Amino acid sequence: MSNLKKLKQKTYDILKKHPPSRNDDGVLVAYYIKYNHQSLITLDINREHRSIKLKDFIHMDSIEDIINARKTIQNEDGMLFPTDDKILKKRNKKEIGIAEKVRETNLPYRDA
Repeated sequence: MSNLKKLKQKTYDILKKHPPSRNDDGVLVAYYIKYNHQSLITLDINREHRSIKLKDFIHMDSIEDIINARKTIQNEDGMLFPTDDKILKKRNKKEIGIAEKVRETNLPYRDA
């Protein structure tokens, strides 16, 4: 299984197990790190705050890839849609707007 397929499966599992992650990419990424990059999370000297050292970000899956996996699952595969109606409507409007812009830019060239 390719890395992107694994990433998509991991993202799918989180979306299925944690419905709030369907509405908020920040929540999705937080769960993704929690489950898939636990070894990179450290506590500060007072053992109060968790963080990831900047030097360790190179070892993580790309945040953009995680978000794109969510978009693919929801938009192309038609599964695990947002649970918040406002988010669903907002994303649908955004997708329609993007599709319209793509159609406009792909019009055949005409001489003036």
